[in-house]
Amino acid sequence: MRKFVFNKEKNLILINFINILAEISPACLNDLDTYGLITDYRINLSDRDTKKLIYHHIIHGICEEIQKTTHKHRKVIVIPPRIDDSQEIVQFCHPEEFSIFLTKLLKSLQNLLPVVLFQSDEDLFSSENIDSGKMQDILSIMSQLCHIKDSRNFTFERMKKFSSKFDLDFLSNSYFNSIKTKMLLH
Repeated sequence: MRKFVFNKEKNLILINFINILAEISPACLNDLDTYGLITDYRINLSDRDTKKLIYHHIIHGICEEIQKTTHKHRKVIVIPPRIDDSQEIVQFCHPEEFSIFLTKLLKSLQNLLPVVLFQSDEDLFSSENIDSGKMQDILSIMSQLCHIKDSRNFTFERMKKFSSKFDLDFLSNSYFNSIKTKMLLH
């Protein structure tokens, strides 16, 4: 599975969320296990502490991906139509339940982070979809979304409230400022 797709015409880099999820899953599962939040090899996604840990890892994973991507293209994180069972974290809960949980979180994050999160109905990272007319239409939509979400006018006030609500302590002002600086540079 490809991690990135570049489109120079639209000045976009598409980042595959599946790769972010694969990178964060081991650390997330270790933390859940450390705090005793995995019972009988199952994760209770309605438990507040479980949510906090998963939120932490997903937000941190997205932010770190933004930080480490050195390309000067605008970044769009593409969420696939479904999260497959091969993802390590999905093996500890029902795949559909995790997909619903993840969709709700990512919809919230869409308004909280200075990056476009795009839910796709198709696998945009397979080679047969890249040059199609439909792909060009999708890239145009993504480009418009990037223009709408101009990071220069973006504040992190909503994200700060969200992080306070769920005790996401790593989300400090300096962390937000470093992400905003990175977004402004590109």
